[in-house]
Amino acid sequence: MSSRPSVDERHTAPHGKTLQGHNHEPIRCGTAKMGCSMHNTAKKIVRASIVQAAPQTTEKAIRSELFLRFYANDFDPETREKILQALETLPTSIRYST
Repeated sequence: MSSRPSVDERHTAPHGKTLQGHNHEPIRCGTAKMGCSMHNTAKKIVRASIVQAAPQTTEKAIRSELFLRFYANDFDPETREKILQALETLPTSIRYST
């Protein structure tokens, strides 16, 4: 038996209620998978545009640019800079699904 949480456990809020979508319907595994798939596709497209604009771009620079393009407006300038500095310290051997 696996010690990993089930899909239902992973999609349960800390207070024990099932996470809900915008129509207050429970988020099901298929919905989450589709959302993740769409996000990964968007990341691939954005990554390709970064590399196309600057073919010699390093993986660290790509990682930082991806963060800025997807999440820059979600953080104040101070927090954004801290995140960018943290991204710079990660080893380039770490691969994310892109």
